[in-house]
Amino acid sequence: MPSEHVTFTTIAGRFAWNMRIARNRTGLTQRGLAAKMGRTQERIAKWESGRCLARTEAIVRLAEALEIEPGELLRETKGLAH
Repeated sequence: MPSEHVTFTTIAGRFAWNMRIARNRTGLTQRGLAAKMGRTQERIAKWESGRCLARTEAIVRLAEALEIEPGELLRETKGLAH
């Protein structure tokens, strides 16, 4: 796993990394997270790949589903990797 001190140059990159770490911690698949949020697996995959960034209200719902604070999804360093 990359160093926790690596920073991202884009918000989408940070969001994607932190989302993936948080989802893996919960044991949810992309499909399971999508079902929990009422979204499609394709949408979850786009967020997690960094191809697009979720809107604010979706970030809040995503954080609830992942049982973390919304700000954790946008942290500048890979702090969720611990």
